[in-house]
Amino acid sequence: MRKILFLLSISILLSSCTSSVRPEINYRNLSSKLSIGMTQNEVIKILGYPYKKQIESNKEVFYYISRGEVSTTTKILNRTVLLVPNVLYSIVKPEQILSEEAYSSELTLKFDENSKLEEFK
Repeated sequence: MRKILFLLSISILLSSCTSSVRPEINYRNLSSKLSIGMTQNEVIKILGYPYKKQIESNKEVFYYISRGEVSTTTKILNRTVLLVPNVLYSIVKPEQILSEEAYSSELTLKFDENSKLEEFK
């Protein structure tokens, strides 16, 4: 049993640490497919349903907000393993861990009285 636990510990510690979480939609990139005069249905086909809708000055406003990470992959480039009888240590320096920064994607769309896209930013 000890050998199995020992081998399992070594294999876990010596394997790369990666995780791959699908990033959320980046609405800023998708906004390049929008054009003034599109209907609300056309916009929804491209962007999906908005996070929030509200009426401002007799005009409907759609809000799209996405916060996530560009990549959640974390890689350990180098590792020092110290084997001591009955104990296993793995030393990782902070500069050896790489991670991508988070992004924020916000998009506001205003529609005119005829439900046509009037403005987006």
